[in-house]
Amino acid sequence: MLRSTIVIALLAASSAVAAAPPPATPRTYEFSYVPTSGPTISGTFVGVLQPDNNSIAVNNMIQLNVGSFTATNFTVVDRLSSFLFNGPAGSPLLSFDGSVADLIARSASNNIGVVLNAPIFPAYLDALQGINPTGFPNPGSFTWPSAVVSASANNVTQLPLQQFQASNWSLNAVPEPSSWAMLITGFGLVGALARRRRVAAALPVTAG
Repeated sequence: MLRSTIVIALLAASSAVAAAPPPATPRTYEFSYVPTSGPTISGTFVGVLQPDNNSIAVNNMIQLNVGSFTATNFTVVDRLSSFLFNGPAGSPLLSFDGSVADLIARSASNNIGVVLNAPIFPAYLDALQGINPTGFPNPGSFTWPSAVVSASANNVTQLPLQQFQASNWSLNAVPEPSSWAMLITGFGLVGALARRRRVAAALPVTAG
């Protein structure tokens, strides 16, 4: 009986942490992109999970990191597609699996900037052909990939424009304080039950 109670308490606590909020609820998320070579891009933002349970609309960028550079104030947080190519307006998009990314962010200080787009819409991709991106030995022969990532800091390109790889991408929701409180409460209940069991085992058995 005690073992069943402990299992139920742990499951309830862990479920509270893992449970997704309603789609319209803003929540804090963390992301990172670790390229094969070059600095890691990471950040924290507040966003709203969309009905597909995969993509997230970015409401507010909290922090952006490019290697050792960090920014917290931003002059631009927009969709790359609308910022550069008059694409559909709306909040920037990021996704758990990396299949959707449409973001350009630039800070007010350090000139930290990040471009993420996966995939670039075909019409915009056609418009990009012939543009010479920086950081390539022979930019004239460069063909834009269907998904791109790039980052800069202090007016220097830290991560040259390159193919965005979903396998290098990670995005997770930050547990809410209430979820952590419930998890801690669950572990406290488990500890109390375990102590009670030890005390009960130590009591002398009297003959009836």
